[in-house]
Amino acid sequence: MKIYELLNKATCVLSKKNKNKKISYKESEIILLSIINKSRDYLYRNFKNNVNKKIVIKFLKKIRKRVNGYPLQYLTGYEIFYGRKFHIYRGVFIPRSDSETLIEALKKIKFNAPIKCIDIGSGSGCLGITAALETTPNMDVTFIDINKNAIKNTRKNLRLYNLKAQIIYQSFFKYILKNKQKFDIAICNPPYISYKKFKKLQKEVKFEPKNALLAEKDGYDFYIKLATSGEKFLKPKGYLIIEAGDNMAKNIKKIFSIKWNHLFSVKDYINKERALVFQLRF
Repeated sequence: MKIYELLNKATCVLSKKNKNKKISYKESEIILLSIINKSRDYLYRNFKNNVNKKIVIKFLKKIRKRVNGYPLQYLTGYEIFYGRKFHIYRGVFIPRSDSETLIEALKKIKFNAPIKCIDIGSGSGCLGITAALETTPNMDVTFIDINKNAIKNTRKNLRLYNLKAQIIYQSFFKYILKNKQKFDIAICNPPYISYKKFKKLQKEVKFEPKNALLAEKDGYDFYIKLATSGEKFLKPKGYLIIEAGDNMAKNIKKIFSIKWNHLFSVKDYINKERALVFQLRF
């Protein structure tokens, strides 16, 4: 089977599910490129060449998984975040473009180097790594996650960008009870989906780790815990940059109003408050 025939076949299979031929073709192309590890230019220079049978079998197997809602990032093993490619392991939270607003927020804050930062619930490590690469070279980032695969994923992405960092495999709230280390800044995309909303989400989201998605108290549990424990992990007047779920920013500000000042927010591409920046009052 030739390359163009294989892509057309996969497009037909996928488009029966998502009803969009352009997206189906693009996804087919991305999956094939991830298998052959070649550039898009290579693909079109060799469009009429035959594809190795083993590659055809592997490719069609992944297409079938995609039809069943398996996340594209788990099939290809990567995602682009803030213009950089990051390895994404199966069972690790998949970064979204919404979270890039946290990096935009970080870049608006003026720091005196050196800076100690913690990426809370780091997942693939894309937030903390991007923070280190986009800001002062004197930013020392610590990564913490309760997911063992996420820890391995973070290590791989740190090696990808030749960075060294402390990585902690533990629940964040258990860690701060015993550890006295304080940070200048914390960055976090917390779980904020309520159990009620989770039932209505698209199938592919449900392949991701639930502890990175779901939160008690109608999605606000993690925010409440952070708001009441800031002095345990931040230095005096330390900063917290946190992602807000859809239409949750107003309530989050109320939750943080007792001990924190809300400095500013950064909106996402659909004009929703997405990144919230807080500073401890003391």
